[in-house]
Amino acid sequence: MRILFPGFERLCEKYGIVSVTPLLKGWSGDQKYCVTTVDGTKYLLRITPKEKAASRPECFRMQQVVAALDAEIPVKRIKLIATDGATNYMSEFIDSMDEETFLKWVEYHLATCERQDLIGASHHVLDILRKV
Repeated sequence: MRILFPGFERLCEKYGIVSVTPLLKGWSGDQKYCVTTVDGTKYLLRITPKEKAASRPECFRMQQVVAALDAEIPVKRIKLIATDGATNYMSEFIDSMDEETFLKWVEYHLATCERQDLIGASHHVLDILRKV
């Protein structure tokens, strides 16, 4: 098994991790892995470079805020969608795209807007709920 950082072997033993598969999608710069435990449960493991670590908690703050709001009312989540995704981080570039490139950008956004590992990067989300 691949050793990702000092002490990783100890974590694998402690949590029963039996496989680690690199995930090559995403734009965060984090190293991402799918780790599987002995019982078959899969988890996302993200390793953030030290120089970017201070900004990472903000990426996940929105998910926590939305989850807290959902917990206060009797609803079931149908979908949580990133309405703008990474658009705000590259708006000048997007504004300068020709039509063909822009349509590819829209295609990418629609393909990734429901990925929960990218929701925190969006400045706006659409939370679709059903009353229970």
